[in-house]
Amino acid sequence: MLRTFTSAAVTPVRTIAAAVREANAVKALDLSSSPELVCSNLMCENVGEACVCRLSRVLDRLSALQWLSLAANNLQCLPESVCSLPSLQYLDVRQNALIALPEGMHGLRHLEYLDVSDNDLQSLPSSMLGLQQLRHFAASGNAKLRNDHVFQVLQQRLSAVAR
Repeated sequence: MLRTFTSAAVTPVRTIAAAVREANAVKALDLSSSPELVCSNLMCENVGEACVCRLSRVLDRLSALQWLSLAANNLQCLPESVCSLPSLQYLDVRQNALIALPEGMHGLRHLEYLDVSDNDLQSLPSSMLGLQQLRHFAASGNAKLRNDHVFQVLQQRLSAVAR
């Protein structure tokens, strides 16, 4: 489901293998509820569980990526390489088990849409205050965020933009 800014002409890639094959041409990657994010690397401490070790190696190759969904994968963290996607405008990481977001979030200079709903986030990195293009931020289902200063500032900023 491509929401917000994508056109009907953009069909998301749905596998890591296809993303590697198409690399710089990939604009949308939908790995929602993806069995590919269950780790099979016997050297990884997360073998048999949701893991981003494979994903982090692929993201470095996707310089044209604008739309990324990692929703509903039970991920506990995001790879720092997510923050190095120069064209990313849409990031959906809802319904995971995230307790934190990468410190480098300010690197997502073009990010307009961020959905972190239904995770276990306790706070947001202060670098998120640098996301000047952010127009939609969904964070329901993260009860511990209510008292977070960065969360409160983002909520105020976005409600002022909506007026």
